[in-house]
Amino acid sequence: MKAGPLKILLIFIVICAAYSAWMTGFTFVFSECTLFPNYNMLAKALLKGQLFIDEAPPVDASMVHGKRYLYVGPVPALFHIPSLLLFNRSTPTGLVIAILCAGISVLLVMILKELTPPNEMRKLRGIRLCFVGAFVLSGFSLLMVTIPSIHHEAICSAAFFLTVAIYLLIRARDRGYRISTVAALFGALALSLCIGSRFSYVISAAVVGSILIGGMIRNSDRIPTSEIIRTGVLGLGLTMLMVGLLLYYNHARFGTYGEFGVKYLTSIYTEYFARGHFLRYDHVPYNLWSMFWRIPQLAPEFPFLMLPAFILKVQSIGLMPYFLINVNELSASVFCLMPIMLLAVVPLLASWRNPNVCRLTTYFILSVLFGVQCLTISLTPASTARYYYDFLPIMMMMSYIGALWFQKRASRPNVMIASLAVISVVLSFALPMNALTLYAHFISYKSPLLQVFPVPVVEGARRV
Repeated sequence: MKAGPLKILLIFIVICAAYSAWMTGFTFVFSECTLFPNYNMLAKALLKGQLFIDEAPPVDASMVHGKRYLYVGPVPALFHIPSLLLFNRSTPTGLVIAILCAGISVLLVMILKELTPPNEMRKLRGIRLCFVGAFVLSGFSLLMVTIPSIHHEAICSAAFFLTVAIYLLIRARDRGYRISTVAALFGALALSLCIGSRFSYVISAAVVGSILIGGMIRNSDRIPTSEIIRTGVLGLGLTMLMVGLLLYYNHARFGTYGEFGVKYLTSIYTEYFARGHFLRYDHVPYNLWSMFWRIPQLAPEFPFLMLPAFILKVQSIGLMPYFLINVNELSASVFCLMPIMLLAVVPLLASWRNPNVCRLTTYFILSVLFGVQCLTISLTPASTARYYYDFLPIMMMMSYIGALWFQKRASRPNVMIASLAVISVVLSFALPMNALTLYAHFISYKSPLLQVFPVPVVEGARRV
């Protein structure tokens, strides 16, 4: 039985309502992180015909010639314009995040169905439900809908549009790379809006587009040349247009095409960024260690797991000068917090013995995207829990492919996979609980959830 549009819509509404309830402490009254700028500010500025914002948030705005600009991608501001135009009211950041996260969850439902062998849809329904439930209820998803910050909105927007493109790519691949005009248009728009939300996704967008066009060319004996040209023109044209607009946007703000505003960012890392240290290859080992190997500490009180939060300064005391900053905000091994992710490595290990592993080509496509996303965020100075959302949906797809292989060979696989899903939800729940404590002081945001959960609020370092 296929999930029709109404069923998908119902799933989206339920998840969106649940996320909105969670973010607001079950009051449905949204609040904002006042320390940061938000996309409502940029939407108001764009409607006034200006690129700078009138407000003066203390941190995370780019200050140039006395004017403040947003350094994050401008596309999510478009989500806030209709409410301003129609009702002269701002759209809560938290509501947009909840909608985007619910959208990603629904897309995961659709993608997992595409990855499932057609003759095993009913048999594997329970496993699909485990994976969707583990993703929707995971601490990483709940973290995104706990803190209504501009950073979360930018990540969720980019992740949503990239997931749309991945869904269209998988559908096209399963159909011999035949793609309709409407699907090609949606795919091109998705890749463009993805880049416009978070420029770090540009490599992943290029990978998706290249695989699609390359697949069409390889099957040119069965695909009309006009269809290949149409898809290529739409994809390349719209994507290059977005890149061009972003570069022009940079030039209009900062006088140079390659500056996105990080150099002028007002934060406790201003001097470090001003020296051009935002992207460095020697950040990579620190961040990869935190994301995949750092083990959280046990705690005697709820939530029983303590996640790291520190700002590390590495500075030489002799020989050649060396200076590095690495920030950890609640970043610990994704395998420890979500053991179900261990299934992501199963197809890779299994392919050594059996090259005919189910969905192996799709798995390697997803692996490339996963690697690109991980490497991109690892170049930055921070290993932050919200960055996991850059690769988490892709990793869930890889894990599901691993579960398909595992399901055919293990005894009682459904029980084992369901157990991994439940354990993942329980362990990762420590993440939003730790976030309530940390961000109440680090960014001065006291979530309404502090009135719901008995999380001890301990005084810690403030951001400003």
